[in-house]
Amino acid sequence: MFLLRTFDVLGILLWFPIPIMRNVPIVLAKQLGEITAKYRWFAIVYIVASFFIIPLLIFSLSFAGWYEQISSNFLSI
Repeated sequence: MFLLRTFDVLGILLWFPIPIMRNVPIVLAKQLGEITAKYRWFAIVYIVASFFIIPLLIFSLSFAGWYEQISSNFLSI
């Protein structure tokens, strides 16, 4: 519960103080809704990618050695 509240407070501190930043999550949500309304298959792909593929890729890094983990950090920069 502490981690969830910390995440919520950090999100508020990041998005709320600057007025122009308040519209960013709303605009992104509207764009995602428009894409999903146009392409129905996108909703399923988004859910599968967000909750299964990306977490499995991140989890698979735990099986890699230290060299692979360090090199993957440099590749993401």
